[in-house]
Amino acid sequence: MNTNLRCLKKIILQILFLIFIFHSVAADTIPVKGEYDDRIAELRLKLQTEPESYDALFNLARFLSFSGKREEAIELYTKILAKHPGDPDSLLGRGRVYTWMDNNEKAEADLLQVTQSHPAYADAWSALGDMYNWSDRFDKAAEAYSGWIKNKPEDSNAYLARAKAYKNARIFAKARQDYYIALDKGADKITVDGLLRNLDKTPEAAPWQASLSYSSTSFNSGSSRKDWHTYTFRLTRSFPNDAGSLALEIIRPERFDDYDHNIALDWYFDLWNRSYGNLRVQTVLDRSISPELDYRLEVFQGFSKGWEASINYRCLKFSSNTDIYGASIGKYAGDWYLRENITLVPKQNTQSISFSTLLRYYLKTADDYLEFTGGFGNSAEEAGAYIVHRKNHNYGIAYQRYINEKWGCGVSFGFNRQKESPDETSISVKVMRRL
Repeated sequence: MNTNLRCLKKIILQILFLIFIFHSVAADTIPVKGEYDDRIAELRLKLQTEPESYDALFNLARFLSFSGKREEAIELYTKILAKHPGDPDSLLGRGRVYTWMDNNEKAEADLLQVTQSHPAYADAWSALGDMYNWSDRFDKAAEAYSGWIKNKPEDSNAYLARAKAYKNARIFAKARQDYYIALDKGADKITVDGLLRNLDKTPEAAPWQASLSYSSTSFNSGSSRKDWHTYTFRLTRSFPNDAGSLALEIIRPERFDDYDHNIALDWYFDLWNRSYGNLRVQTVLDRSISPELDYRLEVFQGFSKGWEASINYRCLKFSSNTDIYGASIGKYAGDWYLRENITLVPKQNTQSISFSTLLRYYLKTADDYLEFTGGFGNSAEEAGAYIVHRKNHNYGIAYQRYINEKWGCGVSFGFNRQKESPDETSISVKVMRRL
């Protein structure tokens, strides 16, 4: 391996490693509480002369809850309810404070009482949805936000809230639909475009995720070629606020009675409006069969409702470079995702072009799906005074499912046929664990 290539590999890996460390230790900032002392002091003074004032008691409870004095706020709301049983505003206020205190059982009781006795009270449905969302009951949160939407069908915030619940439940198709409706109802386009971009990146459900996979490729009986095997360990760190992810991969490919150990970093990052990128850099230790350096950059751009296009470039560094160019167009439609891709590999005296199709059906969440793939290609190579054409086609099917909140598994099968080459049949299995 020459010195320049070795230096380039070190620089790229060091930069990506620093990004990995920085985002791994990053944490969400905690907002500073507002100052309500003056308003609280005014209301306390008023209660000295009007101790039974509903407005003074109610507003004092509100400002106390905002300032963090939640136990006292609960006492005041309870005092009001003793004199005004079933008062919806006080039940709503107390229910919100119980939610902030993580006392979800009492919060749910108060908020359900409001929504049952005053089903047209949109703010109560909103608060109920928030309580369910914050306590990780996302299906119920979506139902509660639907009550908000029923009472205020033109409020874009209601659709944004329900979309968030669907996103948290990993039901991205319904979340995407609510984002479109929110846009139609006047939601801020820049904000919604950012939310749609986060969905298109398919964020992980946990800050850390690990997976272990194995794949095997066998050749038809007429070939003397031995089976190929690949073992891959992947550790993914998702950044806060859906700001992308960075994964570390350790790969062992076995080919032709030999093997390599590869290390790769796979980085998803935000770009401009509804756009994000993916950079993957892979290097090899003591190369035998793998390229010395393998890097790929792809830029995605979302547009309209459910459409996404991309362009990509990949370089494989063997004794000489192999450049690979590609473009794709994809469409989300309900629980379906369809993507068409074209790849071009130009080289001296040869050229290959291939087309591939991916069709994925999401069973319920973004983590459980059934996927079909297919493609064909053609290469043309000069052989003396002749042009030799080699055609190939391939098919595949994959299934992935999480069996509980932590553990998931996947399996895939593939077949590839190329003229003047042995047929290939592949199978792969993987196990995933959210950490």
